[in-house]
Amino acid sequence: MKRAGFMTNVIMAVLIVILGCTLLYTVFSYRAQETSRTEGLRQDAERVRDGEDLDAVAETSASEEGAADEAAAEGQEAEAPEETQEQNPEEVPDEASEETAAAEAEAEQPAGPLQLSCRGEAWQADGADPAAGWPAMLGALLENDGVDTVITDATWDMAGSMSHLRLAGVSEETVNGFIQKHRDAGLQGDVYEMVVREDLADRYVERTDQQAIPVISLGYNGGYGRTLDGLKRHFQVMLGTYDLQEGTDGTNDGAMAISGKYIIVAHLPATWEDPESFDRRMTDAWGDHYVSLNDIEGDVLSDAYRQALAQKVYDRLEALGYLK
Repeated sequence: MKRAGFMTNVIMAVLIVILGCTLLYTVFSYRAQETSRTEGLRQDAERVRDGEDLDAVAETSASEEGAADEAAAEGQEAEAPEETQEQNPEEVPDEASEETAAAEAEAEQPAGPLQLSCRGEAWQADGADPAAGWPAMLGALLENDGVDTVITDATWDMAGSMSHLRLAGVSEETVNGFIQKHRDAGLQGDVYEMVVREDLADRYVERTDQQAIPVISLGYNGGYGRTLDGLKRHFQVMLGTYDLQEGTDGTNDGAMAISGKYIIVAHLPATWEDPESFDRRMTDAWGDHYVSLNDIEGDVLSDAYRQALAQKVYDRLEALGYLK
């Protein structure tokens, strides 16, 4: 009996301790809440005293609790794009990259056909079939090599440099100036450098080849006023009739710089006895653009001669990179 009574007292003591702890926790929690509410009321009273609207004070008090969380959320959202940029820089537009891509796309576009404009001597007898001319032979070589080519054949049989210039559209005034210089140099008679063919009007057609690469062949009989400067000047003026050539307006009688794609084809004049000096001076004037015909043997009006000429022009087109 005494033992049972002792156990009962112990249990009662434990319950009293638990109840006391619970009561103390409740009291302290209530005091903390009251302190917090009292502080809030005090702050509201100060705001009202400072002139703020009572409804605005109540709204502000109700929203203050979540303000910190909302600010933190906004901060995370603001940082997200920056992190995306750092992690995926390739997604950010780059003007330089776009321009490079456009240039590469343009370079990948298939190029149009190679356009050539052949003018000057046909190296054929007057009235011969153009299908047997050197431009046609050149076209066959290019076709056999798989080069898509458009060739304008404006060569003229036995015409002479003055007629070739007029056929290319060089003014009558400019050509007459050349003829006068040749006359002053002592040329006489109906040599090529003194006349323009009377059938020019029948031969002339409206030009459409100004954007093509010029392949011009001048230089045989007559001697060009017995001066190589005259021959070079004729080439310069002829080149000046093409849009892709710069520095050749056809009016300045002085030396003029030539830029652009072109090929000069020439045979030494009949009055010039030294092929080596002729070729040297032409190379000095035109560089790799000059093609000499002086090493081709045989009749200059033969098929073999024109075939050799066409092969030389083809080789030079390739060497200058015009066939790429």
